Parts: sequence; structure tokens; C-alpha cells
Amino acid sequence: MRIPEIPMLIKSLYFAGRPSLLILGPPGIGKSESVRAAAAAVAKELGLPLVEYSDDVYLDVVKNPEVCLLVDLRLTEVEPADVVGVPRPVDGGAVQYFPQAWAKALSKAKCGFLFLDELTNVQRDDVAAVAYKLLLEKKAGFTKFSEGAMVVAAGNDPETSPIARPLPAPLINRVVVLKAEPPTVEEWYQYMAERHGDFDKRTYLYLTLYPEDLLEKAASLETVNNFATPRSWTTLALLLARGVESPDVIYGLLGPAVGAKFKAFISTKVDVEDVLSNPQKFDSLKPDERLILLHEVARAAEHRDVSKFVEFLQGRMEWLILFLRLVKRDVAAKLLSAMPHEVVTRLYKVATIVEKLKK
Repeated sequence: MRIPEIPMLIKSLYFAGRPSLLILGPPGIGKSESVRAAAAAVAKELGLPLVEYSDDVYLDVVKNPEVCLLVDLRLTEVEPADVVGVPRPVDGGAVQYFPQAWAKALSKAKCGFLFLDELTNVQRDDVAAVAYKLLLEKKAGFTKFSEGAMVVAAGNDPETSPIARPLPAPLINRVVVLKAEPPTVEEWYQYMAERHGDFDKRTYLYLTLYPEDLLEKAASLETVNNFATPRSWTTLALLLARGVESPDVIYGLLGPAVGAKFKAFISTKVDVEDVLSNPQKFDSLKPDERLILLHEVARAAEHRDVSKFVEFLQGRMEWLILFLRLVKRDVAAKLLSAMPHEVVTRLYKVATIVEKLKK
């Protein structure tokens, strides 16, 4: 299933009985973000505030459970006691497990999501065992979650992660298993535009040229080199927008191979003034030069007239669509208002066809 489709599927499952769900897919493709988006959508549907759990909100949730509570447990960071609770002696010579605060809060909240991240990366059998109980029984130790709680786990499959472990067949047979496909470049762009707005679009331009670099597979179980994922591209795009353009940061996020390619791409030199004065020269540029030029002209469009170049692009619709994605919305609206009606009509028609072909 495509990553952008997962939040709505989780929402539909929530209102259809809340079966436990396991999302499998490569690292860094947006599984965690999908669960958060689903929780937000459910909370909105129920008219409840979405509260992300921390110990600071525990008492508030217990006193006022009219919330949709999202608890995020990174299973590679927990001990069994973090899940089942802590044993304490009680009257009668017995021992009782006192629940962790997050479990108590989840037992009270009207709506809740327990997100178990990195399930397949858990190497300890005792932690894995208590995680399986969370999925199957919806309770931590002897503390049962509220009727409005849903448990969603996520992990990497062995094909895409060298440390992922297979799961027991009886567990798999008792949950909904969803295989998440990595986002396309277009889907990643849409996420960035909607979620962040202001990001360095040279990342997007590079990925239109090298879409295979959106996601790399980790080379080995242990490594000191990073590798490109949608998550690392997101981080880089935001850092670049804030002026951080250190090669070390680029290599540190994308790894040496993709990092070197991207650094070479953004170092491409083009004569913007020459092309603006003579737009026909655009056709003689190499693909990487064209993309960098579009980026530079889009930046220039905020404070100078680029109508001559835009008029030239009207005969090259796919390039015009790409250019309009690079400029700010108010600039795009101004440029569109100056175009002939038939050009705008053809632009939207071509854009619709292009979007369908890229899905």
C-alpha cells in the first residue's frame, strides 16, 4: 500500500473494531508519520484533542480522559518492566504489578493509539514477548487498555533491513499485516509541500533526475555511513532551507555515494542572466543545468520580472509545471493570472495527465 493511503486505512480500521495492525516496510519511509496522521484524523472525527503522551500529561489524562491519546513506544529502547509494570508487595503477602503511567493513561483515555515502533528490530526475546502481548491482548501486564484504544506496530521487513527479525506465525495470523511501499518522488514532494511548505526544492529537483536515490538499502548490519531515505531527504531539505549547506552534513545524511552526487548537482553553475535575456538557450543546457536554472529563476521571480522566461516555458509544459512548483504560491498565482486562458487550461490538463502517469 502507498504511504499516503495508510492514514485513511488506519482510520477506517479504528472505526471498524480496532483490530491490531502491523505495518512493514523499509526504514525512513514515513510509517511513524502515517500513524500520527491517522491518530489526528480519528481525533478530529471524534471531536477530541489529540494528546501525545509524556509523563507531564499523565495526571491531566487520568483526570480528564476525554482525549485521543497517542503513546509512542520505541521497543528497542525499553525493558520488560517498562511494559508490564513494576512488582510491589501488597497486603496479604502478595506481589502486585503497578502499571506504568502511560499504560494507566491509555486505560482511561476515551480514544487511544499505542504505537509500537521497530517491532522487528527487537533483538531481546523477553522484550519481544511482552510486545506481542500488547498487540494480541491490548493490555500491559494486567492493565487493560480502554475500549477506544487501538494498537499499531511498525517494523522493517528482512528484505529491506539487515537487522529485521521474522515474527512468529501465530502472531502474524492474529493481526492485520500491511506492507508499506516507499513513497514516490511526487508523493514525497506533496508531503513536504503540505507538511513543511518552506523547504529547499533543490532536493526535489535532484530526485526528479535520480528517483532511485530517494531510498537506499542499508548495506550491512553495522555501518558508520548513513544512507538515503525519505526521512533523511526531509531532514536535509529543511536544513538547506535554513542555510546549512555543509558537505559534511550532506554526506552525513545521504551517505558518501548519494551525498557526493547531490553535492555535485547543487554545485552546478549556470548563467542565469544569459538565459533570462535569451530564453532559447535553455534548450541547449544539460538536464542538471536546466533544473538548477529553474531553481535560480524561481528565487529571482520573488523580486524581479521573469515573464519573458515564463512565456518561453509555455511551449514546454512539463518544464512550466515544474517551475511553478518551485516558486512561492503568491508568485505562482501572479504568473498564472498573467497567462492567456488557453495556456492555463492546457497547463492544468497536462498537469493532471502527468500526475496520473507518475502514480
